[in-house]
Amino acid sequence: MRLMTIMNRTALSTALAAILCALPLTAAHAQSLAYTLSPVTLTTQSGSTVNFQGTLTNTGNSTLFLNGIDFGYDANSTNVLTDTGFDASVPFSLAAGDSYTGNIFGITVAAGTPAGLYNGTATIQGGTDSGATNPLGSQAFHVGVVPVVVPEAGTFVMGLVGLAGGAIALRRRRS
Repeated sequence: MRLMTIMNRTALSTALAAILCALPLTAAHAQSLAYTLSPVTLTTQSGSTVNFQGTLTNTGNSTLFLNGIDFGYDANSTNVLTDTGFDASVPFSLAAGDSYTGNIFGITVAAGTPAGLYNGTATIQGGTDSGATNPLGSQAFHVGVVPVVVPEAGTFVMGLVGLAGGAIALRRRRS
């Protein structure tokens, strides 16, 4: 009898699994935000801030609240990149079908950061109410840090000699 009960439970579990697999899958928090950055790579010097621009489009059927942004960084970028959060111009919500194009967020590169490519991910959070923090969309971004080029002292001296020579030549022509 006990063996029969186990077999019935197994058959019932198998049938239930087959039914569930046949149903269309829907996510608990369906993504209804199209999120793109343009461009995804910006270049700057250490100690500077870059602003990433992009487009946010509500592809759903109801108002979507944009309640926050979360950043993740790779191991090389963790201590050198700092996010500035959502740009002040990002709207608090988007009605169904509405889009926003403009500054999305800023990234500050720490002073003294060596030249190289630093990577991160920005995930917009929100949902159908002003307190929701569901992930709505993620985009990878890259910050290329270039070295600060400081001319040598001799370059300045040669520039000044050239200007002085030009001024003397111009003065002689006028006389």
